[in-house]
Amino acid sequence: MNSRVKNEISKSDVNNLKTAEKLSGKAVEKMMDAIKSVQHGTVQVHIQDGRIIQIDKIDKIRLR
Repeated sequence: MNSRVKNEISKSDVNNLKTAEKLSGKAVEKMMDAIKSVQHGTVQVHIQDGRIIQIDKIDKIRLR
């Protein structure tokens, strides 16, 4: 099993979601921007009734 995480998400990936038709373009853009801007950390997407209501981004700083 490959332990590397895919670094990019494309609009086609989002379109494959079952609830994609309920996602607004603005919410998808903000979600993708958050994912692309995190080098180390977490992006959490909060969904209510099939709609994105909140996006949390946590950046971690690695001190090597």
